[in-house]
Amino acid sequence: MAGNIWNLGFFPNLVLISVFIGLGAGFISHSLFSKKTSDVLFDLTAPAVCLFVFLIYIVSPGVPGFGQEAASFGGVGHEEVFFSAGIGKESVRESIFLFPFWFLFPAAVFFLIAQRTAKVFMKMKPLAAYSFDILGSCFGIAAFICISFFEINAGVWFLICIPIFLMAKSPDSSARKTATAIIAVSMLVASFQVFYEDRQYDDKVMASVWSPYQKVDMDVNLKVYVNKIDHQEIRDNAPDISLYGLVHVVRREKSLPHYKRVLVIGAGTGNDVSSALYFGAEEVTAVEIDPVIARLVKHHPTVPYYPYSSQKVDLVIDDGRHFMTATDKKYDLIVFALTDSLVKQSSLSQIRLESYLFTQQSFSHAWSLLEEGGTLMAVNFYREPWIPWKIGEMMKKVSGTVPVLHFPIRSVKHHDLVTETIVLAGKTSEGTSCIEISSKMTCLDLVSFEKFLGKSKDLPLPSDDWPFLYIAEKHLPSIYIYAMLFILAFVGLLLGLLRAVQAWAPRAQGMSLPMPRASVCVAFLLMGAAFLLLETKSIIQFSLLFGNTWLNSSLVFLAVLVLVLAANWVAAIIKSDKLVPAAFFLLLLSCLPALVIPTDTLLAVDNVPMRFVFASIVTFLPIFFANMVFSSIFRKQKFHEIYFGWNLVGAVGGGMLEYTSILVGYQFLALIVLSIYAVVFALYYLRIAPGFASETPTPEAGQ
Repeated sequence: MAGNIWNLGFFPNLVLISVFIGLGAGFISHSLFSKKTSDVLFDLTAPAVCLFVFLIYIVSPGVPGFGQEAASFGGVGHEEVFFSAGIGKESVRESIFLFPFWFLFPAAVFFLIAQRTAKVFMKMKPLAAYSFDILGSCFGIAAFICISFFEINAGVWFLICIPIFLMAKSPDSSARKTATAIIAVSMLVASFQVFYEDRQYDDKVMASVWSPYQKVDMDVNLKVYVNKIDHQEIRDNAPDISLYGLVHVVRREKSLPHYKRVLVIGAGTGNDVSSALYFGAEEVTAVEIDPVIARLVKHHPTVPYYPYSSQKVDLVIDDGRHFMTATDKKYDLIVFALTDSLVKQSSLSQIRLESYLFTQQSFSHAWSLLEEGGTLMAVNFYREPWIPWKIGEMMKKVSGTVPVLHFPIRSVKHHDLVTETIVLAGKTSEGTSCIEISSKMTCLDLVSFEKFLGKSKDLPLPSDDWPFLYIAEKHLPSIYIYAMLFILAFVGLLLGLLRAVQAWAPRAQGMSLPMPRASVCVAFLLMGAAFLLLETKSIIQFSLLFGNTWLNSSLVFLAVLVLVLAANWVAAIIKSDKLVPAAFFLLLLSCLPALVIPTDTLLAVDNVPMRFVFASIVTFLPIFFANMVFSSIFRKQKFHEIYFGWNLVGAVGGGMLEYTSILVGYQFLALIVLSIYAVVFALYYLRIAPGFASETPTPEAGQ
């Protein structure tokens, strides 16, 4: 969806929230549908997917809140900056009206799947059903890894869905042949739509590839588009007059030796690499996280200059922060290039791909990799003046020197900084003292720059616990608040409606059926929220320690699911009711290290296997014990499929609570998790444990 919905790459959690709403609602309400009706609804899933794909291509929706200015969002561009592109005035209005459509449509699709799944779920014992569900998720993660590794086009994804849908169909469906034909044709049409659009949306596109992170296109003008947004380009102008060559020109004008060993983080289309080679670099290490962007530049026949093909260049596909942690080389120049991703690290967090590059700890490590006389450089079109100020202040803290900033003279005249800016800090004052090298550019040291701004000194600096360079202050941007209120209101109304219908429907038929207890529903709702926060924290911790790459995130997801299976196995073996309080107690103990030990402390462990062991203990033990709490309570529930639905809806609340990291940082999430489980513990002893025997299975509607 992010490849075709404007700026959705910045908010992938919206899709995840929509999916959880649909899944939860399907499980909770399945008893309202007879088996025949349920089969028909499931058979409608494939046509619904096909219709959704078609409509997305037709209407080209966007995330509401973005204005005509490239960086503005919700009219409050000073709150958070996005490196996106502006949209037309009409599109601004249309995006607001189209938002409910593309937000709720995935929920509807997954509702159709979930209500059918719930009927299979209820026929099995609770832990067996849950284990099969987790095994399916494991296969899904494995499939994603294969699709990402081989960079398979999105059109193929729909073809893969055909046998999955057919195997999941009810074997005794009254219209099996018709349903089979509908499923196959729908997925084929959806696949064709994707393949066709990938080649037709712009006649100038030479290459269109789905990378593990995003959709990447290159046009005949050597511009690179990410999710249809202009992202990078290959510059062919002389490096000594370009933005990328300025640091080298400064060096030359001061009659200092050229930089021999250069590290470029976020090398992208190779402009910084080309400039380094042009000015005499003898060895350039180019680190780029997206393999597709690097390969398009390296191997495409129309690229006029091949920086990545030079014998002097070592191209590394890796996360920049992880590379700096792993390398023992020293460099004369380290460049934080235009690392402005258009996607988040995962659907669970607010972390962008480059977030951990721009923290005080990251700059400190980069500084330690500089040779004597070396220079640290950050360059971008920062769009808001407080961003380069934050970078300069972090460089100042780690280096003990006063950085300088180069930016266009027109920025001084208009008192803004929306164009190119370079921040430099050097191990010698001669290397980075201000020098005027162009009639169009000016230079200020950080102290003078603060006077130029007049108001940035109170802004918080990013850290490994609060890695939000592009958010001005520690408060929620207003657009997030509006979105959360909308989603929470919608979910609250939906759950209230489902609960009311479940109570009314049997009475309307003259039946008196037991209802799932509200206290148990609330307990599973809270456990869903808490577990999603734990999962989010684990992804974030491992991203910092071992790299913010797609493969690392996928493996962590897989590890979490394996731990869930292990907890299920333990809960199935240990029948004692004492397992519940024991699991609560062990969960409390396992969360304490996360509260008192900063994650970046583990980066000091140079031995990678030992770091992995320590990180796994701190990260995965709370997940294991949290699922032991869940499984030991879940195994005795007779309305287990309905309570599982409440647990899925609870994950929506967890997604909302994750936004609190913008206020308090990620380490504090452990305290929120403990607080939620404390409420669950109280509910268990006061309301749940005494009443297990009072529940009876749910009869299916229409039987």
